[in-house]
Amino acid sequence: MDNILEIKKQLFNEYYSFLNDKQKEAVFAPDGPVLVLAGAGSGKTTVLVNRISYLVRFGNAYSDTTTIDVDPAELSILRTMALNLSHDKRQAIEPLLHGFSINPCPPDQILAITFTNKAAGEIKERLKKEVGEKAGDIWAGTFHSI
Repeated sequence: MDNILEIKKQLFNEYYSFLNDKQKEAVFAPDGPVLVLAGAGSGKTTVLVNRISYLVRFGNAYSDTTTIDVDPAELSILRTMALNLSHDKRQAIEPLLHGFSINPCPPDQILAITFTNKAAGEIKERLKKEVGEKAGDIWAGTFHSI
């Protein structure tokens, strides 16, 4: 790992290690809408919830830019942390990732549309767990309810 961008991407990939590569691609997609088409039980709801959570928490942080300057000593510490992640990876990594945030999206500017009331309810419940009180400001529902 030679630079901060490589370390940043490794940390994000570790934080979202429970997703497969295609799911991560959707979660980390650059600003703008994302259409997720997949079969039953393939993790669409997981992708949508994590995409929304990622946008609210980190914005476009996975991009090939960074807004922080890191001196060589800090880079060495980050490199060591990235290589020696603890058992509780997500809790250890999240504070570091917030330092990489680029234009986090206000929750009231997110629209998540699904086809069924069951899926919409599931998305809303999972968003409450992932995002907390900000979840109430996210527009999530069916085509008809929105």
